[in-house]
Amino acid sequence: METKLNKSISLQKEIIEANGAKRNCLNKPSIAFFAQRQSSFAEFSLKCIPYRMVRLNQGNSFDKNTGMFTAPINGIYYFYFTGR
Repeated sequence: METKLNKSISLQKEIIEANGAKRNCLNKPSIAFFAQRQSSFAEFSLKCIPYRMVRLNQGNSFDKNTGMFTAPINGIYYFYFTGR
């Protein structure tokens, strides 16, 4: 049977762990980019399609000259693409 003191200690440990995880998230840089094409492209190839109109490049990880995004830190990244 768990006493009130043990429950309190357990809750305090959980709070300390949660605050540590929060600090880790806050210390990581925010990475985001949004780029568009200003015109259509005539030929499709397996090369990079340049998106030279960069509206957002938080973290400077997107190179508009090469069309390449380089992930600066390990993590999960989400990319969204639409085309006509």
